[in-house]
Amino acid sequence: MPDKRFSVSVSAELYNYRMSLKENCVWDEFMFDLHCKQRVMGVDLTPVGYPGLGYCEKYGYFHVIRNEIGVCSVEFVTFREDEMLMRFLASSAFGVGLRTELMSRSVLKRQWRYDIVNGRKVENSAGSWRYDLPYDFRKHCFEKEISLLAKVFRISELGKVIEGRLSILNKGFRGVRRWSYDMDRMEFVDMGDSGKRA
Repeated sequence: MPDKRFSVSVSAELYNYRMSLKENCVWDEFMFDLHCKQRVMGVDLTPVGYPGLGYCEKYGYFHVIRNEIGVCSVEFVTFREDEMLMRFLASSAFGVGLRTELMSRSVLKRQWRYDIVNGRKVENSAGSWRYDLPYDFRKHCFEKEISLLAKVFRISELGKVIEGRLSILNKGFRGVRRWSYDMDRMEFVDMGDSGKRA
């Protein structure tokens, strides 16, 4: 979600920003920390020379994107290295989670009670029948993302990430929190139709 505090012209300026020698040193230190944590996680998806990323003394660490018609918007800005690290690492971990789910989808789908095929509910008689919901690939992506992040952050530090993912999973259930997160098993759990009201 774009940061509304920044005008289009400031966003464009940041997108094309050239860091000073001092700012480059701060950014290089950040990148070193990022690569160390990614090694622990077992991923390395950091873009090299990616425009719109950097550090400036005035705003801190920033991430700016440019859309298909060339309009720039600031997506994230902070003076805190730990916030920027979390943002990068969560993005990398989600990418790995998505790839893992795609490669394992046929196996993962067998764990669900049913799926929707051509608009019709189809029972899954071959699986362990754990869930009553149609298959939701996001559950597995989010679990993989959180398990990777837990290699470099304490689970207590991942509260915002977990709550954000729960919000996404529960969005279509009209006031019912169908999904919860089990910290011990590090898994999203289906609470059924009787899930507590959000």
